[in-house]
Amino acid sequence: MRYIPVIAIFVAIIIVVPAFAAHLPKPAGYVNDFAGILTDTQTLENELILYEQNTTIEIAVVTIDGLPEDQTLFSYGVELFQEWGIGKSDDNGILVLMVKNGTTGNRLRIELGYGIQGYITGAEAGQILDNALPYYEQGDYQLATEIILNGLSEELVNYVPDKSAQDNGVADRIVDIIGILPIFVFFIIIIVSIALRNRCPYCFGRLKCKDGVCVCKKCGRKVDKRGRYAPVLMAGGFGGGGGGGGFGGGGSGGGGAGR
Repeated sequence: MRYIPVIAIFVAIIIVVPAFAAHLPKPAGYVNDFAGILTDTQTLENELILYEQNTTIEIAVVTIDGLPEDQTLFSYGVELFQEWGIGKSDDNGILVLMVKNGTTGNRLRIELGYGIQGYITGAEAGQILDNALPYYEQGDYQLATEIILNGLSEELVNYVPDKSAQDNGVADRIVDIIGILPIFVFFIIIIVSIALRNRCPYCFGRLKCKDGVCVCKKCGRKVDKRGRYAPVLMAGGFGGGGGGGGFGGGGSGGGGAGR
């Protein structure tokens, strides 16, 4: 029972740390139709998977019913982009964000990763949105999305993947694995501590205890168990992997356009 508080604290840390992002949805793939307004998400998903395989560019399509009261489409897009980690280590990700029946300025947005901004300007992203806007206003969200994706593909026809970033992919995965090692080490320490709590520290024989004082059945030594607690590993922090839903951990500085 003495280990329950230690375990409870550890669990609380795991729960509290990511709580700041709890209001954001979790990705289920490249196409995330949370508003239920797209008519053929599977075709779009397959196209974006193939596009990523051919170019390394990760494009996430997200539809939502509405924005949180304290956010604009711009701020929500940047936050979602960062939380999901869209793009590889060279930040070659793109977020296409669509709000169902949104208001002017908070309807459509293209959020560009750092590595894409050299290939698409804010003005060009805005023109792509302008081409899709009439269909959005008609309620044809599927066609509006397809026009946006086609426009992005045309602008990125000369995109050259960052070879160094691809080489870093394996290293990034190793870092992710190292980042979760403290969790496993912690539980190993707890398990070992529990397993050894009734063992003699000198010969590992079984102890017979009474009122906190134990006698080893094997070597006969006395062991005072009073005041002893399981050791706690104080890790310096947990490594942050890149994004969810298969995204590679890219980032955005707010480049792009909205309508």
